Amino acid sequence: MNGRIEKAINRYIEFYKDNSPGQIIPIISPYAFNMDYDNDEFDNRTYDQWDFANEIENFALDRIKRIRHFMKETEKMDNYYLPFIAPEFGTGVNSAFASAMEVTFGKNTSWADHPVKDWEDLNGFAFNKNTIWYELIQKYTETLYKYNEGDYFIQTFSHFSPLDMANGFRGSDLFYDFYDYPLEVKKLLEICTEIIIEFEKGQRKYVADAKGGTVIWGVWVPGKSIFLSEDIADLCSPQIYEEFGMPYSQKVLDANDGAYIHHHAKGYHVHKKIAELDNLKCLQISWDPNAERPIDRIENVIAMNGNIPLMTRCTASDVYNKIDSLKKGRIILNIDVSGIEEAKEVLDFISSNTQT
Repeated sequence: MNGRIEKAINRYIEFYKDNSPGQIIPIISPYAFNMDYDNDEFDNRTYDQWDFANEIENFALDRIKRIRHFMKETEKMDNYYLPFIAPEFGTGVNSAFASAMEVTFGKNTSWADHPVKDWEDLNGFAFNKNTIWYELIQKYTETLYKYNEGDYFIQTFSHFSPLDMANGFRGSDLFYDFYDYPLEVKKLLEICTEIIIEFEKGQRKYVADAKGGTVIWGVWVPGKSIFLSEDIADLCSPQIYEEFGMPYSQKVLDANDGAYIHHHAKGYHVHKKIAELDNLKCLQISWDPNAERPIDRIENVIAMNGNIPLMTRCTASDVYNKIDSLKKGRIILNIDVSGIEEAKEVLDFISSNTQT
């Protein structure tokens, strides 16, 4: 890895060694920076315009080109964002890779059918590696590995949690099934848990050790951790999540030296329950349309997190207005900025007002 990346990782290592509040690690990511890729250098086709079966290497190379461009454009910022690429094609593939479901693509995401139409479909249901999407994910990851020059990290697949994957296999009927077919749901969840654990093993060989940690969503976490999405937990009561979510997510964490978990602002009511998982390395809650922003109730979210590092998104103005509240936690902030100058100003402000 280059010196810029190593410096950032060293900051995260110190962050995780010190459990005291008042620490803020700021990142300016390509997502929040709104980097302009609208020129001939980049392939700006949307998902539904790619022929992934025949163009997977070109797709991966374009993603490599984008992350290198972002890092070049922002090289003068004292930014703790760590460049990474994860193989992804929208949420439909997150379950289709294991079950040979047909995938439909939109501009920026994907959808898939639900193969468990009847509980008898669970008979013999298991991880199917003979699918086009399993093969393409592997080729994508191999391409990232082949062209890596130590200037970005490969993240393993952005996994569904077992509960999210069960929803992918069963569809919205799952929410009735909790009450009508709890034993069958738990059988499905066991299958999903094993699929995630097994799939991660195959992906992990492409992931370099990052000074004793793993880079996930642009940040460093200690150990060989895994990314999990707990989106479906946000649509459940804490009691349902405790019975049908936590035990299976915990098995994934136990098999992978912990996890970085993502969920949404729709799920404030279940946030504290997710934070109770053992060996949780970072809990990220998203800023979403039509929901109260986490930054607007940041002290409450910090309290629910306990001693688990929190990651969320905000604007530069939010940082100035809420710095005293932010200093009550251990926080990784993904900050929206309009350009380089605003980024430098807010990064300098955080540095002068915290231990960062």
